[in-house]
Amino acid sequence: MRFFSFDKQAKTYANSSIAQEIFAQKLICKIKQNLGAKFKHIADLGCGNGVIQTQMHLKKINYEQFSCCDISSNMIDLYPDYANTHRYCQDFFTFLHKKEKYDLIVSSSALQWEKNLSLLIEKIASKTQWGAFGIVLDTTLQSLHQYLGSTSPLLDSIQILRLLNTYFDGESSFACVKLQFNSPQETIQHLRESGILGSGVLEYSRAKKIFSYNGVIEYESLLFVGKSKLFEIKQVGKE
Repeated sequence: MRFFSFDKQAKTYANSSIAQEIFAQKLICKIKQNLGAKFKHIADLGCGNGVIQTQMHLKKINYEQFSCCDISSNMIDLYPDYANTHRYCQDFFTFLHKKEKYDLIVSSSALQWEKNLSLLIEKIASKTQWGAFGIVLDTTLQSLHQYLGSTSPLLDSIQILRLLNTYFDGESSFACVKLQFNSPQETIQHLRESGILGSGVLEYSRAKKIFSYNGVIEYESLLFVGKSKLFEIKQVGKE
């Protein structure tokens, strides 16, 4: 049973992505605290409905250019019409193949779905001076996985930090959100519309069992802000 499609449920995503919005808010606060509030060119990978750029406006973070990408055309169609912004319906690697360099690349609640995260982080590090990431961890939906007898497809914090620290010098923290709904129906509706299950397929027995679940829904994200090791090397090599 296919449980979620980011493209088909783009219109309802904003109302159900409660944890993702909280993680984005916290990541923007870390950016402003660590890097300041003035940038030339920012890129957002997996921009969704524009929560990162919206939070930057609210926190008065300024930029000259803003580029963003999402693989969902419906998400891009719903993206706010901000000035000096270029939107692309592309996957991460296609977007990063462009010649542009950035002083900051941001991604919140999106990188965890990338199958080759190591290669992607290496590519990001070659394109930007600073990186700021919120990556959802395998501890997300822990109670649901225990109920279904399933395991998370996501990476744990040790694996992700090992990858990030290979290509960036920075600091990390954790953000947790727990949600409880009034009925299994409300819980299922949230799971359907929030995208936290990704676009995977549940086998029949677990797909049937999930409709009786009414426990807590946990989210945990690793927040990281750091300076690229690769970008600095390339810049020095050009001098």
